[in-house]
Parts: sequence; structure tokens; C-alpha cells
Amino acid sequence: STTAMVVGNDAGSSYNLVVNTDNDRVGINTQTPLQPLYITGEQVYLNSASNAYIVIDRSAADRRSALAFVTAGDDTGNAIPTDGKVDWAVGVADSDETNFAGSEFFIGTTTQATSAKLVIEETGNVGIGENEPRVTLEVGGKIQVNDKLIFTQNDENEYIDSLNDGYLDLA
Repeated sequence: STTAMVVGNDAGSSYNLVVNTDNDRVGINTQTPLQPLYITGEQVYLNSASNAYIVIDRSAADRRSALAFVTAGDDTGNAIPTDGKVDWAVGVADSDETNFAGSEFFIGTTTQATSAKLVIEETGNVGIGENEPRVTLEVGGKIQVNDKLIFTQNDENEYIDSLNDGYLDLA
């Protein structure tokens, strides 16, 4: 392979920056970048005197974008970790996935929105354990309230309160 540029220490045993022109890859802290940009290390830090962004452009709604958190990765540099390696992922759904328009934000256990534990739609509807929330908050499962559940416009006078006495108190 053709390496156009290497920045490292004098002994040549550390590679801080490698540019490989054969496969158009850049490696930071690695001699063998496995993806177009491959970084090994413990931190990536953005510092800006103005706004700072990390942008993931998926090019179309029928493409998925996600940030995956993995444990004990396979070190192959796969662009999409296998589902068995993903602990959590946050991203935007793919419109090709069942029941998704391609605009929903999700937190799930794979890089596919169908694994979502939390979904936020463009309308603002939130689903917890529910991938198609039809109202502002839809929960697919039990809800535990340890104080009170308030039903109100603004005055907080209408609520259900379990006073830990085994009875349901309606106010």
C-alpha cells in the first residue's frame, strides 16, 4: 500500500497520523486505518470559541444514521457493528424500516430503529416501549409513580395520589 504521509515519533514505533492514498484512508494513532477515518485512543475533543457540531449526513430518509456504543468490539473496523456487539445506539430511523417515516429519533439496542426503547417523532410525540406514539407520551408497559400523577391545565388541583396507604386517593 502507498502511504503518502506518516507523522510519528523518531523511533518509528508510534503512528500519530497516517494517510494511505491506496484506499483513501486516514488513521490517527494507528498505522492501519480500517475505515476512511479511523481513530484509536480514548477521547475525541471538540473545542470551539463558537458553536461546535458533529454532523452525520445520511443523504436521504431511506438511509439510517446512528451513533453506536459497543463493548468488546471485534476490532475489524466494521462501519456497522453487528447487533450482538451493540450495547446502545442513538440515531434517526431509516424510512425503509417497518412503520418508520425516516425522521424519528430513537434510542435502541441495535443500530436499527426497530430495536427502539425510546422514539421521538417530528410531531413531538414520545414513545417509551412504543415505536408509533399516537399521543404526546405513549408508554408500552407499566408506569410506576412514587408521588402523584397530576392531571391539570395549570392549577395542579386534579391528580391521583397514592399516599402509600394502599388506597387510591382522588382529589
